[in-house]
Amino acid sequence: MRWSLLVLALVACSPTQGPSPSTPTRAPAPPDPAPPARSTEAPTACERMLADYLAQREALNHCEREDNCAEVWPGLCPHGPYFINEHGDLPSIYALAQRIGQQCVIPDCEPPMELRPAGCREGRCVAGARSAVPPDEELMSCWDMRVQNFENDRNVSASIERDLRGITPLSVYGVPSDGRMTIEARWPANCGADCRLDISEHNSGMSRLVQGTRTREGDREHIELVVTAGDYYFLARSATATGNVILRVKHVAADGSEPASTRHGVAVKRLCEG
Repeated sequence: MRWSLLVLALVACSPTQGPSPSTPTRAPAPPDPAPPARSTEAPTACERMLADYLAQREALNHCEREDNCAEVWPGLCPHGPYFINEHGDLPSIYALAQRIGQQCVIPDCEPPMELRPAGCREGRCVAGARSAVPPDEELMSCWDMRVQNFENDRNVSASIERDLRGITPLSVYGVPSDGRMTIEARWPANCGADCRLDISEHNSGMSRLVQGTRTREGDREHIELVVTAGDYYFLARSATATGNVILRVKHVAADGSEPASTRHGVAVKRLCEG
């Protein structure tokens, strides 16, 4: 009993402990940095035109087979050449690119070399090796043609060929409707009387040649044809001359309008006979 009282007395006489020192508090964390403010500046007219130009040319890149694909060169610097479906509405892109060149600052750059022949992959024209020759063509005589499609009233430089070995360069104008066609040819100085422009109507094999009305003075030749809707193929030939002939084609429809060619760009096409 005495021991218990002593313990109680000791407890009662113990000094009362003061409050424990407070735990130091952390400084509040700084708020997360605010996200960068979005520019409220509207795109400039040039930026809008350039975005529209790139979107339009991207929309023209579609195909079902290789023969649909063509390349447009050099394109608008610095975006370079691009692939299209050769029957696409290229004149509207040309017009937009011209406005951009007139109203906006375009950087100076060296146009890249032409793209390789295009293949059709998953509905798009892409640079690369063309597909293998189909089995039903293996026993036929096949060769590639480099086709330069004319644009209405635009110059095309066509090489003069001595023979048809290798890749045969053809120039093609897709006539959209019946009418008249005029061709202005400017031959190089070394071209004599044997320089001629073969024109084939609706046949890439150059077997349906048309003559038209032709007049020539010096290095310049003027040709007029009555044409029907379809493709017209041009091949410059000479046994002696070398170089390029400059061609300008103009088509006037029966109603007096000047519709655009139905084909555009540069393409490599396979032709087989047998």
